[in-house]
Amino acid sequence: MLKKIIDNFPFYRVSILKKMLKEDEIWFSKAKSQNFLVDKNYVMKISEALKFYNNNDFIEIGGGSGNISIILAHLSKNLTIIELDNYFSSILSYIFTKENNSNYSFSEFLSDFKNEMIKYLDENSKKVKVQNENYLNFHFDFTINKKPIIFGNIPYNISTPILTKLSKEKKIFEAVFLTTQKEYFERLVGKTEKSFLTLFADYHFDILKLFDIPSTAFFPQPKVNSTFFKLTPKNSYFDLKMENDFFSFVSKSFSNKRKKLLNNFKEDKILYEKLIKIFSDEKIDFNIRAEEFNLNDFMKIFSRLLD
Repeated sequence: MLKKIIDNFPFYRVSILKKMLKEDEIWFSKAKSQNFLVDKNYVMKISEALKFYNNNDFIEIGGGSGNISIILAHLSKNLTIIELDNYFSSILSYIFTKENNSNYSFSEFLSDFKNEMIKYLDENSKKVKVQNENYLNFHFDFTINKKPIIFGNIPYNISTPILTKLSKEKKIFEAVFLTTQKEYFERLVGKTEKSFLTLFADYHFDILKLFDIPSTAFFPQPKVNSTFFKLTPKNSYFDLKMENDFFSFVSKSFSNKRKKLLNNFKEDKILYEKLIKIFSDEKIDFNIRAEEFNLNDFMKIFSRLLD
């Protein structure tokens, strides 16, 4: 059934996407980073990566033209799609609901597929809900019995705000699958050097790279390649107040990367002297810089500060 869904979906064909957008006088927004996966080989690779979660509830961040949404609808029991753009939200509502009213031309490209999709959803007791809103303002339903899976192809300019939101709500979901710019993923895992972002992500999640996706797999084609990866929530080591204090400490440690870590705290004489003693007791090099510490090193030093 999945192969049939993919084969019949029109928007993997760039020529059809272009024609529809031209007729509706729609232009892609760079601010919203609207790049849709049109290479079926990578669509199938994503489907393969998600098949373990068959019949789970899913939440998709940014459904766009539905190129991944149709896969999630096949896999999930209940799918909620959060789409900020009014036009693409209308497309998604047309595909997945019995709504037929539209002032746009996309119905002429989607009518046959829509009928097949609605029939499939009904026959398999699957539900899809489309919400036209910003994911950063989206509120999870805390009454959900089964933890959902989060999926998103997320824009570079809001990748960190989305990661921060996910960290605050990590008890609610089971796993997160994201596509981001490859460069951002490499910053996230500290491939070339550690940063505050690296430590923050490592504290909240286990991170597993799944595969890279070339820019040629998207339309419009971006200038850079992407990475598809999985986040699995970790239990927090500190309570919420201590956690905030901990990340303030980590942030201060990275405030000037060229400085030795200790020198970032010189203006706070009491804290600086405490750190000098801890470094001496733990036999830590006074010349060390923040990027040379891993997460456990930071947690150990911060815990000592609490003594």
